[in-house]
Amino acid sequence: MSKALSSQNISVLILAGGRARRMNGVDKGFVELNGKPMIRHILDNLGSGFKQIMISTNHVNAAYRGLGCDLIADKLTGSLGPLAGIHAGLCEAKTKLVFVVPCDTPYISKEVCQRLYHALETEGGLMAVAHDGQRLHATVAVIDVSVREKLEHYLLHGGRRMMSWYKEQAAIEVDCADLKPSFININTLTELERLQQKE
Repeated sequence: MSKALSSQNISVLILAGGRARRMNGVDKGFVELNGKPMIRHILDNLGSGFKQIMISTNHVNAAYRGLGCDLIADKLTGSLGPLAGIHAGLCEAKTKLVFVVPCDTPYISKEVCQRLYHALETEGGLMAVAHDGQRLHATVAVIDVSVREKLEHYLLHGGRRMMSWYKEQAAIEVDCADLKPSFININTLTELERLQQKE
């Protein structure tokens, strides 16, 4: 991590709250890729340098407790989706900024965080979201915790769509096309098998 980023207090929030219906009900964070759980790939790739690492999950797998991370659950009831997990992370963060990533992106890199952080620093925003050159990755973002009350208001008034939320908050879209492998995500067993065959 660069000096500019490491001098800032920044937390990581790994979103692991999905039900993984397309993974035969197996918690996606613990689906193995080349003999190692996806969430372990993420933790190894990000390494040290972050003030805090949180895992957002409403269905606590006992194995998460052995990862040495802070486990958090949604604070708002009603299964409100990934934004509720982000809201909980913003509430529990011990830092000004939170780097959000999903648990099914095993190749995510620190450079993505650096790129998003730099965009916030240079453009003066509160939220930066990664774009891989083809599409926006709503669950890969750096967010200032000061937006948590606005996010809570959005959720309590029926808001669910991440793209709409980001648009309302004038989130900065950050070009990460040269980091495209970081955004490979695994949603199904077929995708997992295909990826393992390539390696």
